[in-house]
Amino acid sequence: MAATGVERTGPGDATGSTLLKGFAGFGSFMQDASVKSLIEASDSEYKPPIIPVDIAPEVCTEFGKVQREHFMLGSEYHFVNHGAFGAVARTVFNAASRWREYAEIQPLKFIDRELLPLLVYTIREFAAFIGASKTDVVFVPSATVGLNTVINAAAREWVSGDEVISLSIGYSAVRKMLDIRCAETSAKHVVVPIGMPPSNDAIVAAVAQHLTPRTKFAVFDHVTSNSALVLPVEQLVALCKQRGVPVLIDGAHAVGMLDLNMERIGADWYVSNLHKWFCCPRGCAFLYARPERHEALTPLVISHGSGDGFTSAFIWDGNRDYSATLAVLTAVKLWRAWGVDRARDYMHHTVREQGQLLAEAWTTDVLAPWEMCGAMALVRVPHECAGIANTDEAFPAHAKHVQDTLFHTFQVEAPIKVLDGKLYVRISAHVYNHKIDYKALSSAISTMRNQTLGKVVVCTKGGGCA
Repeated sequence: MAATGVERTGPGDATGSTLLKGFAGFGSFMQDASVKSLIEASDSEYKPPIIPVDIAPEVCTEFGKVQREHFMLGSEYHFVNHGAFGAVARTVFNAASRWREYAEIQPLKFIDRELLPLLVYTIREFAAFIGASKTDVVFVPSATVGLNTVINAAAREWVSGDEVISLSIGYSAVRKMLDIRCAETSAKHVVVPIGMPPSNDAIVAAVAQHLTPRTKFAVFDHVTSNSALVLPVEQLVALCKQRGVPVLIDGAHAVGMLDLNMERIGADWYVSNLHKWFCCPRGCAFLYARPERHEALTPLVISHGSGDGFTSAFIWDGNRDYSATLAVLTAVKLWRAWGVDRARDYMHHTVREQGQLLAEAWTTDVLAPWEMCGAMALVRVPHECAGIANTDEAFPAHAKHVQDTLFHTFQVEAPIKVLDGKLYVRISAHVYNHKIDYKALSSAISTMRNQTLGKVVVCTKGGGCA
């Protein structure tokens, strides 16, 4: 590895020599300043790089039906499942395409001389958006990568008899991560049961009951995936801090949906995707860590920046496509042009208004109080649409049957969930959604219910339906 900041003399200066500077960072990247110095520079000292592509978004500030054409979604489906894998805004997608094309015009110039300063600039802009210090945020390819990174680091300190906690309503992949690391370390994974219907007070009380002197780590969703609940993470973090327990927040659904401020939340680590509610192309997420947690975090992919600080360790993980990350610059500008609070208010209002209308149309109810919902909510679906009585227990096979019928017959994309033997539809709302999407869902479920009345659909708990 070349030395940093080394000066050598050669022909050309006043004494017949020229000052030659060594590489200003890790590896052999031909940059004039190190990643570490760029990320640590104060706002007054920092000089942003020249931006070689157009990052200004094309903005439509009207929400609802007219906004749909400004997303990459096709028109053949009523899309009320933004919460699954998101939907990319067309202008952000186009920005990523411009970055991808620019990189190929002169790859060495882009990778060796421009990429790292551009990534630092992107970190600085995005960190301000989420209320975090620029030195505490790094980009990773996905929330899954970020979560594994934190759990792997934390697990190095676990020993036999230690406990780690998560919630029964947490994301199943995270449960598997914890199970594997606990098996390797002989620690115990304590899953805190959360009953339905939920309440913030009940969730906090359940966690408090399960924290013990042996608890060494806790992970909570900010927004649960299966049940669409916004959890009281600030209260949970404060509770755990009182007991000396470090906390990881899985915020996969949070950026864009909720008002985020890392300092206010206070978690030791926070991870979120940017392809969901933030509307970036897939392949970009972020990991936040408090300063005292930086040193212990090791990227899953070790490369040139290792040993040169937190940002340097994560900023480069090989010669890959970084266009989705650079497109974050356009996404930040787009959200500010929409008005962050205005966009979020539209999403939340749409979910509440349409969720209530669906419950009234089907004579059912919603899973949780509205104060626990963001831009997603679960609305109970009448069991008759699956060919069973409302008093009968529903199985996952019933849910798949209803979801498949919505998709294939009615061109409605909406996920059907089973909680406590009841069927629910998880509705999402983004700035492109309109009441016509939810009317299509309402009509489809009502039609299915009418068509199956008097018919018997037999499903088994672990099998299919007939």
